[in-house]
Amino acid sequence: MTKALPCPKLEVRDLGKRYGDAIALEPSSLAINAGEFMTLLGPSGSGKTTLLQMISGLTEPTSGKVLIDGCDCTAIPVYRRDMGMVFQSYALFPHMSVEENIAFPLKMRGWSRGAIPAAVDRALDMVQMSHLKGRLPRELSGGQQQRIALARCFVYQPSVILMDEPLGALDKNLREHMQVEIMRLHRDLKATIVYVTHDQEEALAMSDRICLMSNARIEQVDTPNNIYLRPKSLFAARFIGESNILSGDVRSNGRGGFELDCGGFRVPIDGGYQAGSHIDLLIRPEHVRFTNGPGETLVRGVVRERIFAGAQVKILLELPGGVVMIARMSNDQVLPEVNAAQGLAWPLDSTVLLDADSKTHRERKRPKPLEVVA
Repeated sequence: MTKALPCPKLEVRDLGKRYGDAIALEPSSLAINAGEFMTLLGPSGSGKTTLLQMISGLTEPTSGKVLIDGCDCTAIPVYRRDMGMVFQSYALFPHMSVEENIAFPLKMRGWSRGAIPAAVDRALDMVQMSHLKGRLPRELSGGQQQRIALARCFVYQPSVILMDEPLGALDKNLREHMQVEIMRLHRDLKATIVYVTHDQEEALAMSDRICLMSNARIEQVDTPNNIYLRPKSLFAARFIGESNILSGDVRSNGRGGFELDCGGFRVPIDGGYQAGSHIDLLIRPEHVRFTNGPGETLVRGVVRERIFAGAQVKILLELPGGVVMIARMSNDQVLPEVNAAQGLAWPLDSTVLLDADSKTHRERKRPKPLEVVA
């Protein structure tokens, strides 16, 4: 007997939104498992916030359904969806203390007066803010206010938590600290989280899976590791991390293999495309290395810039035909001089071939990739 697959905690089916002739979200489908941290990632105008608002019930969809535990809740109002929400603006009541802000959703849900203090104390302990429960929001820092907003969201134990760019107003160091806090809370609460951001590093660091969006549609849904190492479109390759994209036509090398003719130079590629096909070749900067001998070199370039970036130095090289390639080196290595000619190479099994016309990814057998830690 075939074992039935578990029902997704949250699912959208052909969910779309139009405002007259303007498309805010093409009909889209997405299934999110119980306890999963799913990030909706994309640039402004990609449809990620529209999708989140339709999941929450704040925006009415033009088409499609929202299901929670397999039950259609498209027509159910916001307050009956068993969801918590956290916004970038925090939305704390300025006239209420920290304790009163966190207690507010419990009172609105009819909790008994005796049960509320213990629940509030538990939430404050989880965000390490018990010592500030008597303060007003204006007496707190931005990071402290965000912790209170998180506590108010999960104090009534919703099974799904929606977060709309909650860390966007924080500085870099505080944002990174709050990322760790949110990941810790996710593990402790075991809640399903849908998180909206335009920050690629944030999405790679925090997510179980990423739903990458562009131009009001879903581009790719995958793990952070796969979406970085195996992007399925040119947009995904360019949006997630830094990329070197070489475009050209596939040519036979006369020895049973294939090369990519980029105009001013050729580089070897894995087979599988017919000669004459126009494709894009993705090479991540961390895979580019400098070579010493002609037997190792795939292409030669001239160093044009060295950009210090803390632990690493970004090297910009000009290839024949004016193509720019990025390489990364540790700052404790011997760096090439600006205007010096330099041989370059990269492992062929670290590259990704993308059909330049259909923009689809061609999977190839390769060694299991190393885990990427963002």
